[in-house]
Amino acid sequence: MRELLLKNCRIFSPKPLPGFNDILIKKGKIARIGQKIKEKNIPLLDCRGRRVVPGFIDVHLQGAGGFDFLTGDRPGIEKLAYSALSSGTTSFLATTEVVKDGKEEHLKRLRDYIQDRDFLYAKPLGIHLEGPFINYQKKGMLNPGVITKPGLKYCREIIKDTGATLKMMTLAPELKGSISIIRELKRKGVLVALGHTLAGYEEAKAGINAGISQVCHLFNAMTPLDHKKPGAFFAALEANKVTVQLICDGVHIHPAVLRMAYRLFGVERICIITDGLANLGLPDGEYTYGDRKYKSINGTCYYKDGTLIGTALPINKAAKRFQAFTGASFEETIRMLSTVPAKSIGALNKGELKCGKDADLAVIDKDFNVYAAVAGGIAGYVTKK
Repeated sequence: MRELLLKNCRIFSPKPLPGFNDILIKKGKIARIGQKIKEKNIPLLDCRGRRVVPGFIDVHLQGAGGFDFLTGDRPGIEKLAYSALSSGTTSFLATTEVVKDGKEEHLKRLRDYIQDRDFLYAKPLGIHLEGPFINYQKKGMLNPGVITKPGLKYCREIIKDTGATLKMMTLAPELKGSISIIRELKRKGVLVALGHTLAGYEEAKAGINAGISQVCHLFNAMTPLDHKKPGAFFAALEANKVTVQLICDGVHIHPAVLRMAYRLFGVERICIITDGLANLGLPDGEYTYGDRKYKSINGTCYYKDGTLIGTALPINKAAKRFQAFTGASFEETIRMLSTVPAKSIGALNKGELKCGKDADLAVIDKDFNVYAAVAGGIAGYVTKK
């Protein structure tokens, strides 16, 4: 029914509301916020004075709960979505790459899943494709066998395979032909992120002028900071409409550099992401991405040659680390988890707790521990605590 009444909430919308309030959900939307709401014949969730915040939006999620979008079937994706929901993520961009055979069956599966499913758990808002038009020298964890030169024909094939579900593509703007790709993607309503790149300042700036609106995992797999040869970082910093993704495990980016990014870009331009792999939320150990093995240590993942790849750190725990590293307030951190990501991808019905908005929310404490999560009005995750 997608109907629910949450009682005794400390609401952060993301700004805090005074006192304790109730939230009435009907037809998957927030119908009313107020004190002592009474409604007959509707499920109740007593939040016991805990904090209720907008559901987190992870714009860079590759997997969770033992499954990823590269190999997962529908049952696997459902389990992935449940695992993501348990960390407070109520929606995400399904992040993946193309494959060697060119048939892109995994993208077609994702397309059909996004278009056809009535979601009980975290909802995919579209596909985020890393590559294939990236710089080989900054491939990171991506399969080198599928990296290719920018080509409009191939780009259009990808758009066709994904239908209207392709939401974002990460590419390297310095590659010949990339500007045409950026313009084509923008014309089709697909967001473009700069990433896996060796772009210098001018090349990055040209890409931003053509339509790049986001930076894929800032600092990682891109040109380093250099005061004599300013690269993509400085071009992004100067472009006020560009948002940046940050991996906040403290390993992908040193805490001191995270503090710098927080101070320079400000709350309204940062999206906290997981870059989560299939083992997100699972114990440390050895796992597989595609046909390559990797290890997870304290939530950070590495190939055997030491290459940093994604993380296994749930987004609520990443948020706690970010707050500890930067000194960001609870309210600011919630904005970077939800409000800013929603705005950056045009999900205008999400990211705030207001009447008429989607009923996506998380019940948490001050340390971001999750007690319940509601996606589309359904309490798909509730602890017994």
